[in-house]
This record gives sequence, C-alpha cells and structure tokens, in this order.
Amino acid sequence: MTAFSRGFLSLCLIATLAGCSSLVTNEPELPPPSTEEIQAFANMLEQRFNEFPNDAMRNQWDFDFFMDQVYETGLGRSIGVTMARSEIENSLVVDLGSQIGSDIMMGGSYKLMKVYTDSLGGHALFRMIGRNGMNYHDFRLVNTKEGVKIGDIFIYTTGEFYSATTARLMSMALAENTFLKGLGLSDEKTEELFAKIESAYADMDRGDYASANQTLEEIRPTMLQEKFWHVIRVQVTSMLTDTHYLLAMEEFHDQFGDNDPAWLLTSLDYFLLTQEYDRMIETLQNLKNKVGPDAYLDLMEYSVRIEKNEDPASIIPGLKDVLVAEPDLTDAYYLMMYCQGEAGDYEGMANTMTVAYDSAELSISTFDLSLYPKFFEAKNAAATAEHQGFTLEELKAMN
Repeated sequence: MTAFSRGFLSLCLIATLAGCSSLVTNEPELPPPSTEEIQAFANMLEQRFNEFPNDAMRNQWDFDFFMDQVYETGLGRSIGVTMARSEIENSLVVDLGSQIGSDIMMGGSYKLMKVYTDSLGGHALFRMIGRNGMNYHDFRLVNTKEGVKIGDIFIYTTGEFYSATTARLMSMALAENTFLKGLGLSDEKTEELFAKIESAYADMDRGDYASANQTLEEIRPTMLQEKFWHVIRVQVTSMLTDTHYLLAMEEFHDQFGDNDPAWLLTSLDYFLLTQEYDRMIETLQNLKNKVGPDAYLDLMEYSVRIEKNEDPASIIPGLKDVLVAEPDLTDAYYLMMYCQGEAGDYEGMANTMTVAYDSAELSISTFDLSLYPKFFEAKNAAATAEHQGFTLEELKAMN
C-alpha cells in the first residue's frame, strides 16, 4: 500500500469533522491546450523527472480540476474536504512523486512515450520501469490561467484515474461511506467490511501477506466485482504461492477480460509463469495497440520468442531496431549478444559489447563468455577488450 493510501483514511475522517465544503467558482472555462502546448509541457515534465526525480510534479498540478474529478465520482461537494485538501496536494506532489523519483534514482526510468488528444482533452503518456516492474501513467493535461497543468493521471496497473482511487479512499473513511454503502449493505455490514479492508491494508504494510489474503477471502462475496479488490489480491498473492497467485489472476481475468489495462500489465508475469507464450505475445500486441510503439514491449516479445525456442538469428534484426530506438535499454544488449553467440556471429557480438559500453556503460566484464570460447578468436575481440581497458588474456581469465 502506498504512503498516500496509508495516511488517507484517517486524513479523510479529519476532513469530515471539519464540516467545510469546497467553493464553486463560475469562471469561464478555458479552451483545451493545443498540441504544441501539450508537447512542450510533456517535454518539460520528462526533463524535470530526469533532473529532479523527487520534486518533478511540484507546482505542476491543477488541484481544483483534480478535486472536481473526485467529486464527480458521486461523493458530491458537501463532504468536509477543506482541511484535507493540503494533505491531498502533498500526497500527489510528494508521495506519488517520490515513489516515481525513488525508482528513477535506483536505476529505473521514466520515459515520455507520446502525446495525444481525445474527448477528455490533452494527454501525455509516460512509461515507468522500476523495482516493481513496468507501468504506464497517462497524464490528463488541462489549461489554466498559469498555463498547462496536470489534471489527473490514469494508472495502468490499477486500471483507473488517480482521482477515482482518491474518491474511493475518501468515501471509505467518511461517516456516510458512499462507496461501501453503494454495495447495498446495512450500516452494520458496512462498518464490518470497512474494518476488514483496513485490516488487510495493515497486514500488507507489516508484510503479513497470508493474513491479508485470508481477510480478502472473507469479503470475497461482496467485493468480487470490484476491481480494486482484485488488484490488491493479485499483489498479495504474488507474495504467496503460485497456486494462490494463479487463482487470483484467473478470477481477475474472468471479471474484466483481455483488454482491461490493469489485466494487460499484470498478466505478463502470469503468462510467463504458466508458459503460455503465444498468449503473452498477443497481450503485448494488445498493449502496444493501447500505448503505441514501444521498444521495451518489443524487447519483451523477443525475449518470449527465445523462450519459445525460435531461431536466435531471426531475432537479431528486431533487436537492432530496439537498440536504435532506445540505446540505453541494457537488457537488449544482453539478449542481442546471446542471439549473436548462438548464431555464431562473434564479430557482431564484439561490436555489440563496444556499443553497450559506449551507449549504456555496460562493462565487458559483466558478460559471461564462457559459453562462447570461439568469441576470443574473433578478429575484433582484442580491440573490444582493449577499448574497455582489458587485454584479451585478462578477459579470458575472467571467464
């Protein structure tokens, strides 16, 4: 559970006691940002994440717009939110921002994939690669008197906008509990369900995933059609046995189908575990249909094709395209050298090592060459070693 979620339930209770309502303004609505404005803002945001990972989103939000999205989920504007607003803003800027920034500083990446417009206005799609794998964040951008700002973020692993997640957490903490009461439960049952959800979150925070899973199972009949319950359950069971995890994934799929964004991302590990490689390739294609061209997804597909025992030589042209598109994808160099080694292209292997060193700072010492003794006979092997400060004999001794 995120730091945002952990503190949010008590935060909303404080807001309820405040008894204040938000102010509604009647200022004229601004036109949506232009394509050029969207691109400029997205480029600036990407640069900020690279230069100031933990502080990239400061002063970049339109909080009025974000809170409007929270209200539109059905909470209404009568909830006491004034005292909570500063904490919500802090959670968006600091907690969410620091989660992204922490992954970047620990060797991850946050890359702008595309900008586009639709009926909701302007968007900037970012790909995140970090400790918890891959995710996509689709920023909804809005126009303000101060220029383009972030209005909301669609998180692919949850399959919903961040405002919807915020609204649910607020609702669960409020006395009227609009979300849980929407399930048709009595007041007594609502309080009981709320207590169990809190208990499951607390168990997750402590790392007691078995207890969290047991609690989630107890509320299964009521929550089976709620996506957030499935997302949490998948997270919990992934820390338990494969049997628990596979069952959770199967039920997730039964409820939401092949094209749900959260399913598309979480199912990749699932298909790898079940060795359903064709389904994994199909899912990667479906994901590319949603997010657009992505060299990292192509790399994943080529890795799966190797698992399917396809000819490594047939993978090399595609990997070259991947490295042209994103020359800092370190895993692509490893896969390329494996394919070249299996294909007997040792000169090509040496060339890849040089490019990997120059483009991604990958040392030749990190490659296991013991499987390819003929590499050392390649015409350019000695030059490749010397380019990185080794003699060919030193390189042989390492392997």
